[in-house]
Amino acid sequence: MNKVTGKRKQLTVGRTVLSAALTLGLLQAPLYGSTAFAASEVTVTAADDKISRDVSQTNNDESGAKITKEQAVERTISLFPELKDARMERVEWGNGNVYPPSDEKIWTIHWTIESGNHSMGFSTQLDAITGDLIQYYNHYEVEPQAYYPPKVTREAARDIAKKFIETAAPSLNLEQLKEEPFYGLAGRTALFGPVQYHFYFNITVNGITASNSTVTLSVDGNGKIVSYHGHRSQAEYPSADTVLTKQQAEQKLKDSLKLSLAYIPDYGKMYYNPPNVQTYRLGYVWNDISPLLIDSKTGKFVNYEGKEANEGPTTYSAFEPIGTPFVENKEKQLSEEQALEIVKKFASIPADYDRNSSSLVQDWRNVKRNVWEFRWSQNMAMGPYPSDISASVDADSGQLLEFNKYDFYFGNETTEPVKPVPSITEQQARSKAIEAVTALYPNVSKNFRLQENKAKVEDPGKTAYRFAFQFFYEDIRVQDHSIMVNLDGDGKLINYSSPYIDFSDVEKKLAGLKATVSQEAALLTYQNALTTELRYMNFGGYYVGGQRAKTETKLIYLPVLGENHSAYFVHAATGELVPYYNNQTGSESAEPTDISKHWASGQLAVMVERGVLVPDEKGLVHPNENLTLGGWLNMFFRGFNPDGGYYYGDDKTQFADVAADSEYAAAVSFFVNRGWMKANPSGKLNPGKTLTRGELAEQLTSILNYDKLAGYMNQDKDIATLKDAAAIKNKGAAAVALKLGLLTPSGGKFNPNAPVTKAQASVIMLRLVTLQGKVDTPIM
Repeated sequence: MNKVTGKRKQLTVGRTVLSAALTLGLLQAPLYGSTAFAASEVTVTAADDKISRDVSQTNNDESGAKITKEQAVERTISLFPELKDARMERVEWGNGNVYPPSDEKIWTIHWTIESGNHSMGFSTQLDAITGDLIQYYNHYEVEPQAYYPPKVTREAARDIAKKFIETAAPSLNLEQLKEEPFYGLAGRTALFGPVQYHFYFNITVNGITASNSTVTLSVDGNGKIVSYHGHRSQAEYPSADTVLTKQQAEQKLKDSLKLSLAYIPDYGKMYYNPPNVQTYRLGYVWNDISPLLIDSKTGKFVNYEGKEANEGPTTYSAFEPIGTPFVENKEKQLSEEQALEIVKKFASIPADYDRNSSSLVQDWRNVKRNVWEFRWSQNMAMGPYPSDISASVDADSGQLLEFNKYDFYFGNETTEPVKPVPSITEQQARSKAIEAVTALYPNVSKNFRLQENKAKVEDPGKTAYRFAFQFFYEDIRVQDHSIMVNLDGDGKLINYSSPYIDFSDVEKKLAGLKATVSQEAALLTYQNALTTELRYMNFGGYYVGGQRAKTETKLIYLPVLGENHSAYFVHAATGELVPYYNNQTGSESAEPTDISKHWASGQLAVMVERGVLVPDEKGLVHPNENLTLGGWLNMFFRGFNPDGGYYYGDDKTQFADVAADSEYAAAVSFFVNRGWMKANPSGKLNPGKTLTRGELAEQLTSILNYDKLAGYMNQDKDIATLKDAAAIKNKGAAAVALKLGLLTPSGGKFNPNAPVTKAQASVIMLRLVTLQGKVDTPIM
């Protein structure tokens, strides 16, 4: 067993969600095929000897291929000439890098790039039927970098992208492409680093958008394609005929619409990260777990699993605790063995599973606590995806936080699933679930209610019971704060997750939020905004019990509110339709109203576009406002990370006055880890003090790694001639900033004690950006 004790540096939640879906069919996600449905042939020149010599395959079933592996390699090089200098290692039939393994008719080509004594590998994919490019991303290519200012605009890059698609995907017609601007803008690149434009296109079939077929690509500031990915479904598409018109579908949704009050977390610029919640909103939301879809062929409601849905609203009920309640550990921090015993007390670890890791880490979801994390893998030789189990335990309280069992297996697609025979009834499973949360979560029956719905889930070869316990505050549910308990057909715990939230803190934030808008008025607002869009959607394709559920494409009426299918609610205080997430936007963000006539309007517009400056709720950025030190750190940090919240650096305290949950914590940690600032856990940073020009000069010098040079330049003659030279504390840093043109004197003075406004900082940051590629040490 490998034992690791340390701090986790990155987010790993994606695998947990996906794996749980594969195990239970809890999230029965569509299988997005990658190959084209068109059967047109592509004329490709035969490959030369250099290419064909290394061609191999991992699967002998190449039936149906109209593009040979040699042609696939040649075609890929024709699209990306830089690959002529790469070494082609091998060509594989199909795609062995995904789970479940796909049966797509594609060629996967593996490449190696050598640089000195180093070698780096990556792969590309090509459709073996049409010759369409499926995937390309050479993330090792670093020259030439397209730094700011870019040579091509976003509009020019869009034209380049469309022309490339015509060449790379000959089976596609550009008229089939429908651009989704929100997704392209959501993937904006940072101010510092290479400039890239991201584009996201849906592919239409029969003139209707196919949600399961897309083309995404990125173009750098020099006009070069740096990544490409095409999702093309192989499923059969139903005709465009419907039993309901668009108007009838909309009316059906509006007639069934029921709203209820809920507290909605505000995650800032993040989509979902409960510990990052600063505030909550009280609003009217769709009463169901998620808005229902309408099958256009039957006129009936279906859920996001493609199954006929119950049109009744979701309900919740109070419950009495069963069994022994949770007892918090009051002694010293748990040892590894004690934490392990807690896992085994509530969950069964099969005998053929070996524990391969244990780690005591500071929890990235709640940096105030330490957790023991465990992982087991099934001791088996067959298959590349061994089943495994993970668990986490609060090292101080002794609370089991998560337990997940992932089963990785697959078989043939089936339309006749094996009928599972559970040993317990749904009512018995309900009692077991309540007994589990009673023992695992403190005072659970006080604030949580059980979601009343059909808990039994039957999938090919599997039976499971899934239960959700929703957090309520004063009889109003709090969105995204719930406990999930999943049991197998024998009542054994297979998945458990609890909120990473300090609920005492949550209640403080919820107190005082009141509804001034009536439910009737909110319903009218919601109904007036509700429309539908006809789309093709994929359902099934997941593996459960060793068998693959049938993949099916349906023609669906999708509810639409606002722009780009974003989630909205009616604000209970203002009556306005408000997006769940602050980063929901359907087009280029409108320019703030207080910068258009400003002397630095151009630079400020770039800062807003790149997410460095964030307009307030009134659409203002206050360009003449003096920056604090903390404000500058945050501003510069967003120049590297425009979404601001996805940086999980060292979670330890850097300064006594910058708490782990401080608005400056991420930026300070970023600066410390970059070596631009020295941590002092027992000292103060004073992030609220006003930033001066002298301090900014020191900051810029550290960022450029010119501290030693600044020491050498303390006696610089140009600085000595300034009228206020005596007032400059760090003359070397001032000299560096002046020599590089980052700061400029005014009236023969440096003004080291003058404050720095947001507008001035914006101008200086753009000056620094233009130095990228011209200094010895990269800034990014």
